[in-house]
Amino acid sequence: MPVAVFGIVLFILFCITDNIGYVSLYTVGISIALLSFIFFLLSHQSRSGEAVFNQLFCGFLKAAALTLLVSFSLMICLAALHLLIIDLTFPAYAVVFDFAVVIIGTNVFLAFIPIVTEKAKPSFLLYKILQWVILPIYAFLILILYAYILMICKNGSMPVGQMNWFASLAVFVYVFYYMTCRQCTTMPGIVFFLKWGGIMLLPIITVQLLGVYIRYEAFGLTDVRYASMICTGFGIIVVLNGLFRHSLQKLFLLSALFSIIFTVTPLNIFDLPYKEQMTRIETILTEKKMLQNEIIITSDELSAKDKEIIASAYDYMRSQNKLQIQQTCTKAALILNSPVIQKIAAEKGNFLLWSFTNSSQAVPIAGYQTMYILDTTTENGYITVPVSNGMTKTFYIADYADTLCRNIVSPDQSVAGNHDIRVPGMQLTLDNNHLLYLQWLHIRKIKDNHSRIALSGYVLEK
Repeated sequence: MPVAVFGIVLFILFCITDNIGYVSLYTVGISIALLSFIFFLLSHQSRSGEAVFNQLFCGFLKAAALTLLVSFSLMICLAALHLLIIDLTFPAYAVVFDFAVVIIGTNVFLAFIPIVTEKAKPSFLLYKILQWVILPIYAFLILILYAYILMICKNGSMPVGQMNWFASLAVFVYVFYYMTCRQCTTMPGIVFFLKWGGIMLLPIITVQLLGVYIRYEAFGLTDVRYASMICTGFGIIVVLNGLFRHSLQKLFLLSALFSIIFTVTPLNIFDLPYKEQMTRIETILTEKKMLQNEIIITSDELSAKDKEIIASAYDYMRSQNKLQIQQTCTKAALILNSPVIQKIAAEKGNFLLWSFTNSSQAVPIAGYQTMYILDTTTENGYITVPVSNGMTKTFYIADYADTLCRNIVSPDQSVAGNHDIRVPGMQLTLDNNHLLYLQWLHIRKIKDNHSRIALSGYVLEK
């Protein structure tokens, strides 16, 4: 019943809130923390020992398989009901998925948690898969990473941003083996890997941290980069824990602590990178005395590096437009709406970007017989639209895009980067028989040329 209540509340939150990202982040963080605390209690207070992680991982796989089976079966029934008997207007498939995952899947998984007096039973089939299937592939990945490190040493340069994901995956696999196979003594490959795998990872982790530091110095924190740092930091702790042959109990407790700190508190992976990027811009504005009476003014003292930092931080802040901190922070609004900052970002990016949205709610269908949905992108200004009898026609819309940019937006390039320009009745007559009614139009220009136009709307035909 608690799981059912949780599932219903979670589904309602997803339906009524605009901050789905935060709901997901809090849900995942609290769930991982609770699960880690369960591992800690079982390994500390019961006979389950450290093999409990192995048993619960196998339980997770079984619960996931059962969830997919139930979800798929019920969706077939819903499809039959919808097509044959009654038109389902409510989000039935979402309800089924929520029911299968949260209620059935979670309860099945919880059923695999051993009671206090019961000893966990590790899966020897999992041991065999990990030794004879995963471990050889993992060894090949380690060889590739070492070859990459040798190439870096030979060339004397560090290509940043390329190794991080693969190194993080290597550390994650070690953490998984360490938590799953600590009780394994019959598989020599696993025993050898647990004994020496941590030492083999140290050079890889060192190079990875160097690459992450270079990226951080150049571009600051992002949500992905921050999450990577957190996971790498936890992985390093696990590697050191393995080298000194300590138990898993403290790691489970540390995992719960990490999950709460970096998802629920102000240090979460959404807000902290955003604040850091905003601080990077604020620091430059203060140093160059560009902030005067809550207005950002231009300055001739900005260096090329300053402009790159401003452009990078501004682009990241603008991309995170669903965050609560952006909607409530006055400093963020000041930076995002500043023509000075937008101009710097546009110049350093060597492109201009506009996004138009139709503020009208009604489609003018009077006099038209047919409507076609259109979602397309063009690199040369021409779009191909569907017409009657399964045919298509090609029309040129670049002139209309130019008209929007000239008439709706000031010709001053400082306005480039505005990501939500509301335009009433945004439509274009294609010919005597066809009208294009636009829902939104994105224009990305390099200098005076259209490099890309993306649009969504309806083609009306008489």
